Amino acid sequence: MPSDTRWGSSLAYRQSVLKPENLLPQLVTERCFLTASTIPKKASRRAVFDFVTGKDLASELEKAVQVLEPLAKYQRRFEKDRAVPLDVFEMVLSLPDEIASEPLSASE
Repeated sequence: MPSDTRWGSSLAYRQSVLKPENLLPQLVTERCFLTASTIPKKASRRAVFDFVTGKDLASELEKAVQVLEPLAKYQRRFEKDRAVPLDVFEMVLSLPDEIASEPLSASE
């Protein structure tokens, strides 16, 4: 029985966070998220708050989804019972072109 592998679950997580775009900022701005009992906890919560409320979160998640989608497409093919070694060879040949076609720079 197929199960989510690392790439598949990572892609699904990022896509689920992107769907309700306001959910994470809402969670960290409500219910006294920044209050904590110790200084390390406060610092940790502040880092999470700054990351989630920053302007780059959605764009970074979208970039990650763009990179992971081609991998997930091949993953689904490989998990089937009828996958053959030729599929792997095809992926090795076409994956670099698929990733290069994404509008991302090398540093991203």
